[in-house]
Amino acid sequence: MDVILSDIHGNLAALEATLKDIEHFSVRRVICLGDIIGYGPRPLECVDLSMGFSVLLMGNHEDAVLFEPVGFNARAERAIQFTLQQMNDRSVPEELRRARWNFLGGLERKHEEGDILYVHGTPRVPTR
Repeated sequence: MDVILSDIHGNLAALEATLKDIEHFSVRRVICLGDIIGYGPRPLECVDLSMGFSVLLMGNHEDAVLFEPVGFNARAERAIQFTLQQMNDRSVPEELRRARWNFLGGLERKHEEGDILYVHGTPRVPTR
């Protein structure tokens, strides 16, 4: 069985509870459709936990952190700025900061498996 997650938005408590809950099932893969960051208070820990997922796509919040928040409302822009501050925190070892940036930058915008297409948004605009 595969598990599909999406829109974690920095909510570490919910992510941990979900991952704990799925331990009771024969889960083959965790597929995440993006937005592991944004809004919630623990974006970095959510990034770290998601590094073990089988498939992880770029959502609009990852796209906004990597490039810029286009079309975001004020609350969402504040969430992006908060995540950027966390990602660039100089008290975190440079190797870890770089690994997180590289991880986010390497996320796929879409993932195809046979006749299945996974995206965060739409097939035409996968991250929106």
